[in-house]
Amino acid sequence: MSKAEELALLQEAFNRFTAATESLQQAYGRLEKEAQELKEELAAQKEYLELILESISEGVVALDTEGRIEHLNQAACDMLDSSSEEAKGKVLWDLLGVEGLQEEDGPQEEIECHDRILVMNASPLIREGEEVGLVVVLRDITRQKELEEAAARQQRMAVMGEMATSIAHEIRNPLGSIELFAGLLKRGLKGSPEERWVDSILSVTSHMESVISNLLLFARPFHPNKRIHSVEELVEESILMTLHAIQENGVTVKREPGERCSVLVDPELMKQALTNLILNAVQAMDEGGVLTLGWRCTEGKVAIKVEDNGSGISPDILKKMFEPFYSTKRGGTGLGLAIVKRIVDDHKGEIIPRSVEGQGTTFTILLPRVED
Repeated sequence: MSKAEELALLQEAFNRFTAATESLQQAYGRLEKEAQELKEELAAQKEYLELILESISEGVVALDTEGRIEHLNQAACDMLDSSSEEAKGKVLWDLLGVEGLQEEDGPQEEIECHDRILVMNASPLIREGEEVGLVVVLRDITRQKELEEAAARQQRMAVMGEMATSIAHEIRNPLGSIELFAGLLKRGLKGSPEERWVDSILSVTSHMESVISNLLLFARPFHPNKRIHSVEELVEESILMTLHAIQENGVTVKREPGERCSVLVDPELMKQALTNLILNAVQAMDEGGVLTLGWRCTEGKVAIKVEDNGSGISPDILKKMFEPFYSTKRGGTGLGLAIVKRIVDDHKGEIIPRSVEGQGTTFTILLPRVED
């Protein structure tokens, strides 16, 4: 083979090698581009799944085989009152204050955690046929429980109201006769030592008449005569109506006025609710104290506050205080706060009690705001 032929063969081999190299480079470029697209697609899918996980209201927690938290969404962080960084690596049962999961795939468990009522259920986390942990779902049912309790309370109140009306009418008739005859007897005994006994009878009958009036007020349906009324006027008029009791008990009134705003209420009923709260606050401060009244106006809402710095109320009592006939005061009827609750409910409002034993109690009435 001549040199020319050898050179031609070598040139041909080099050309083939160059073509193969270019083909490989193109194939590698395509693979690199596909890999990048796949990577971006996986990142987008991961981001989308994270978005879904963060958007749901249930708390989702992934655990390892020892119950330690590997991943959790924001809803779970809120329920556990912890950030993601703080929670990861900790045992979930310790954060929930329970001993552990009673039964996988069993009935849902209710747990009290950080002033919330949670329902918990769990499923095994499977990877390649092997259990590698648990997925725990937490659902906050606090509001649902509150609504159930409110419905049950309304039902009890309806039954008690019917019973109270019947009893009140049965007592009121003879009570009127007692009061009438005691009054006549007082005239005959005027100036004698026995007159004080008649005064005691009249005092007791007057107290019973007040109790019966409260019973009938509680039992009858309210028909609020609503009109637009200034919040400031409601508060000031309520203070004026209770001024004697405030001064007699050595209580100082502190005002925390907000901006001028109005509510759609029956002013007489709402003043009755406020005066009941004020009198309760005054009675809670045995040796005087500070009674704070104020309001805040936000978009769509008005919050009216009645606060005392008395002895406070225990959590157990706080849960029952709006139930009719429940009272911790000697001689109390247990209807004052029940009536307040009914008045506020009939105005599509909400009353929120807050108390710390030894520091005092705050009642906040939330009402819909209206434009003047």
